Amino acid sequence: MKSFLVFILLVLYSSSGAQSITWERTYDNNQSYFTDYARAICESDSGNYFIAGSSLISIPTNHYQIWLIKINPYGDTLFTRLVGLQGSTTRAAVSDSKGGCVIAGYSDQSFTTCIDKFGNVVWERSYGGNSVQIHEIIRTRDGGYIACGSISLQHGYLLKIDSVGSLEWQRVYTSSIDKVFLDIAEVGNEFLAVGYDGQASLDTNKVTLTRIDLNGTIISERHFTVSGRHSVGFKILYDHNDLIIGGSTTDENITREQVFIARIDTAANVLFEKIFD
Repeated sequence: MKSFLVFILLVLYSSSGAQSITWERTYDNNQSYFTDYARAICESDSGNYFIAGSSLISIPTNHYQIWLIKINPYGDTLFTRLVGLQGSTTRAAVSDSKGGCVIAGYSDQSFTTCIDKFGNVVWERSYGGNSVQIHEIIRTRDGGYIACGSISLQHGYLLKIDSVGSLEWQRVYTSSIDKVFLDIAEVGNEFLAVGYDGQASLDTNKVTLTRIDLNGTIISERHFTVSGRHSVGFKILYDHNDLIIGGSTTDENITREQVFIARIDTAANVLFEKIFD
């Protein structure tokens, strides 16, 4: 059975504080008889957006390929594209400076693909490596990009490229148990990567905050938990000299996951935390 890609847009809170759905859409790739899914959305030109994901294509043999959808502000489809090499799995996307987007993911190695606002491939690059999983990519102040992820879900991974996708550096940050970078931010002259690190066993994962210089060298690394629980950091924002990290944590009985938000300083001291049921 084929599953469909569903995109829902929520509007801003009204004066009464209630939420309402402006529109919702289902997008179906007619060239795929199996699974379509979205991994990222980013702005394009004139208020339009790109949705980047993957489709499982059956011809000539089963393989994933990048599926790109461009929509207008009302969710109407402007065009769709299947791009990239066979076996390409989309994990993240970010706007470029010209109304296009840069897609990052993996096949048998990490890759990036730049698409212009018309859906044409501007460039695509592969960077080697085995069992690489990219989880996020951002545009950097120098006009290039940095992506974060992991190797075999065990070691942290960063990839720095210039504005046309040429490799500047890539680094692997080893761990004795497991280390994964799930998001990254550029703050001043350094990068801050957030994710998790299993320092002792798989039951004691902690949020890891890694400060990295512009050449990929670790400046410092801190770990913390939320209320002493197994914790994973998924997103990071820089706000008024502090960091806001969103992620998941388990309940006291380790039976279900809960969402958390934490405000921390750059030394990973928790200033505020809230867990949502």
